[in-house]
Amino acid sequence: MPHGRGEPNWELIPFAVSCPRCGLDLRGARGTACPICALELDWEALAPIEHLRCPQCAYRLAGLASSRCPECGRSSSWSALIVEHQQGRLGLLECQRRGRSPAAAARAWWIAMSPARLWRRLDIYALPSVRVLLVIAATAACLFAVLTPLCLALAAWILPHVARPDRNGRLYWQAAGSVGQRTAAAVGDPLVSAVVLGGGTWMVCSLAALLVFAHSMRRYRVRASQVVRVWLYACVAVLPVLPVLFVFLCVLDAAAGFPLRFNMIFAAAAVAVAVRAAWSIHLAYRHYLRMDRSPAVALAAQVVAVLAAIAACNVIVPTYLVSVMYALTDFQVGR
Repeated sequence: MPHGRGEPNWELIPFAVSCPRCGLDLRGARGTACPICALELDWEALAPIEHLRCPQCAYRLAGLASSRCPECGRSSSWSALIVEHQQGRLGLLECQRRGRSPAAAARAWWIAMSPARLWRRLDIYALPSVRVLLVIAATAACLFAVLTPLCLALAAWILPHVARPDRNGRLYWQAAGSVGQRTAAAVGDPLVSAVVLGGGTWMVCSLAALLVFAHSMRRYRVRASQVVRVWLYACVAVLPVLPVLFVFLCVLDAAAGFPLRFNMIFAAAAVAVAVRAAWSIHLAYRHYLRMDRSPAVALAAQVVAVLAAIAACNVIVPTYLVSVMYALTDFQVGR
């Protein structure tokens, strides 16, 4: 969205307007930049009085002294109306409410999976709610915990049907035994268990790693809620994709006839998710938070997060690192 648009008519704006970066009260301000932090201001995004409507009856609220709708009587705070307007234009996950269609939820998830488009379109003026972001993060973590065994079971059922014995020599999860037995073997594999534990720990450590850069946050006056939003869309929203990506790669591998172990494919999918997270953080810091040296911040944050996750997993399971190294070096065809 272009910035530096015309100054608002303050007589029509009955609510407080603050700078999204430093929090300065901008009521009555003139010009196109914040006098404290020099952030380029988009007055239409900060004070969209002409676009605010009642959520229930769509009555236009411009020119009213109160946010109570004179048509239907519904009362809403100005801040809630502004946030809904700012975020609703993009269809973010944060805006999904009960009663929304599955198509809207799927579209919101697709937007979250497209960082190049998301961070270029998302306004720094649309301040997020940390409570809503944490609820979405908890939902994504639960979805990851549920999808992982389901996708492993799906792979255990599909692979013997699509693998090509003439090229593979041996099928994944030896064809002998029931699907349940093969699924139990897949879930109990040390590398798969390590990736699941590491994925959950990495998710938490990624947030801590981003918040470690407190000096940069103070320098650019970045708020913690904005960092939590970057963490959600870069690291958490993509986590449930890991088991689905694993099944897709397994089927491609078996159909093509490459004799790779399924746990190696699971580890490769995890690496792809981590690389995508670092790329998304880089784009978020460059286009959304408008910070310099975004590649260095993204790389450093991921290095810190991975090392912290390994250390935390070693505390939880003392043999964690040894088991992972053994599973990675014990490279065999089939299972």
